Amino acid sequence: MKRIAFISHSSVDKTVAEEVCRFLETNGVPCWIAPRDVTPGKNYGAAILDAIDECSIFVLLLTAASNKSGQVVREVERAASSNSILIPFRVEDVQPSRDLEFYVSTTHWLDAVSKPFAKHLHELLAAIRNWAKPEETKNEVAAAVPAPAPLIPALPVRPRPFFPSRSMIVGILAALFFCGVFAFLLLRDKPAPVRQIPAPSSEAAATSTPRVVESPTIISTATPSPPAVTLDETPTESVVVAASPEAVRRRPGAPMRSTPPPDLAPSAAGTSSPVPLKPGQPFTSTAAPVKPALSAPVIRDVAASSELRVKGQLQKGALAFDGNRDTAWVADGDGINKSLSVHFKASATIASISLLTALGEVKQFGARNRVHTIRVTFNDGTNQVLTLEDKAKMQRFELTHPVTANWVKFDILTVYRGKKLSHTPIFEIAFNRDEG
Repeated sequence: MKRIAFISHSSVDKTVAEEVCRFLETNGVPCWIAPRDVTPGKNYGAAILDAIDECSIFVLLLTAASNKSGQVVREVERAASSNSILIPFRVEDVQPSRDLEFYVSTTHWLDAVSKPFAKHLHELLAAIRNWAKPEETKNEVAAAVPAPAPLIPALPVRPRPFFPSRSMIVGILAALFFCGVFAFLLLRDKPAPVRQIPAPSSEAAATSTPRVVESPTIISTATPSPPAVTLDETPTESVVVAASPEAVRRRPGAPMRSTPPPDLAPSAAGTSSPVPLKPGQPFTSTAAPVKPALSAPVIRDVAASSELRVKGQLQKGALAFDGNRDTAWVADGDGINKSLSVHFKASATIASISLLTALGEVKQFGARNRVHTIRVTFNDGTNQVLTLEDKAKMQRFELTHPVTANWVKFDILTVYRGKKLSHTPIFEIAFNRDEG
């Protein structure tokens, strides 16, 4: 029987690993776990390599003991080289060691620190079923429920050919005919009536005097009028009405507008759409949009060490980069030692970083934790600790020198404690190349 999940663990965590293995196998996911599945007489290292290559899912039990285990690090390296699906399952409140961080920093973790533990086992089972190949789960279900043997051999039944009756053919043709007539009547163009105006005779034109026609339309030939606002880009005949200061171009027969077109109307105050802000500018309901930073890096993906679930909705790490002050990444817990990693689609040069960790409303500021110090680490190993003021504004920090990076990681070190809530949000993070 082909195994699906490889459970990597330290020997110190044998009890937890066996509980995870027993739960998965009870729910139809065959597992490989040492030392249970090592064939007697076979080399231990070779048995582990063969098992990792066989299993498509690699479950890492992340604990303080596995952080220090060289055997666990070697198993993770082998799983990464064989393109296995890596699922870190953190059962203790620890951060991955430097040896493991390279492999798990971009992977979404499953936190099993809080109780009950059974709830997190069901989340792990759902993740494995989501990643497992359909044919694997199909074979497992087929093996678990054998098909009953038929008592009497089934006789082959030859399908009876279908021949439409004459009345059915007549009905179909009649329906098609009436549909065509209806479509013709609906879609045909009705030409507009043309009013014939007789031309004046030459004698009448010579003897008649010019007649002035009073009209609200003023057409000036001495000085060209300023260009009017165009409601559409289709070249059509235009009529300029100068009697009203809100004169606009319109198609013949179209109703006049008493208000400016939508693209000229002032924006409503209090809108919740994302508004880019300059570093240090406080958030207000009437903040005017400003020019965004030039050459901002394009984000490929975001990974968070943990995410808080509020009313069934995850406060995801990507919400810290969506340009919307009303959304935020919130880690599970008080935020200390929680991390957020962002990967760019291409290498980007960063000169400074801006962060918003609190809102300016009186009712919200001070109720939750606010970030005090945060460590920024780049993929080349350089890092810098940023100290934030306890203020509700976008705070900008210049780096010691510009860094060209593929990914950046943020680790919350200390926080200002909130008066009512213990969680720590980060509303916005922006990367700046220049003063833009």
